[in-house]
Amino acid sequence: MQARILEHFWNRWRHEYLTSLREFHSTTGTNEQSVKTGDVVLVHNEGPRSTWKLAVIENLISGCDGLVRAAHIRTSTGYTNRPVTKLYPLKITTTTVPRIASHDGSERQPTAVVSTRPR
Repeated sequence: MQARILEHFWNRWRHEYLTSLREFHSTTGTNEQSVKTGDVVLVHNEGPRSTWKLAVIENLISGCDGLVRAAHIRTSTGYTNRPVTKLYPLKITTTTVPRIASHDGSERQPTAVVSTRPR
């Protein structure tokens, strides 16, 4: 039962939410800044959309004209860069929490906190 609910959610998310994101970005037609550092994005590849990876934008790469043309991104498999035309931002962003010393003297790794960002 739980697997069926999860599969239903995943199918609706892929077919409804991801499709609406693509349609929104293709109909805006403006040259505005659509991504920023810390945004969570889907990385376009030639396979089915359900296989696209999630990534976090580490920093932006500007062209000679001052417009953002590409971004350094972090995926689950490492770091790379992609043109912004291949990045589809989700409506969430990440922030990093500073290292925290625990009571035994060791430090914890930074953790990502996901927060919604109004558009």
